[in-house]
Amino acid sequence: MEISVELQEKIVVKTNEIMRDLFELSPDELKPESRLYEDLDLDSLDAIDLIIAFQKEFGFKPENEEVQGIRTMKDVYEMVYLYHEKR
Repeated sequence: MEISVELQEKIVVKTNEIMRDLFELSPDELKPESRLYEDLDLDSLDAIDLIIAFQKEFGFKPENEEVQGIRTMKDVYEMVYLYHEKR
């Protein structure tokens, strides 16, 4: 099952909102190509906070294997898209 463009847009908006609230990032910093560690200055503890926030907001806990491959905001969005496709 493929998710709609409308749902994809809502996921991006909500994910960006979580990122802004958790890490005090500006909307201009949150682009699909933004690298989590290099551009947004996140670290491994921030990644744990992000996983907890996703669990609360989206109702799923990403597996370690899923999280290890995430490098950009686009990767983050795609992880949430995949979760919604599996539901």
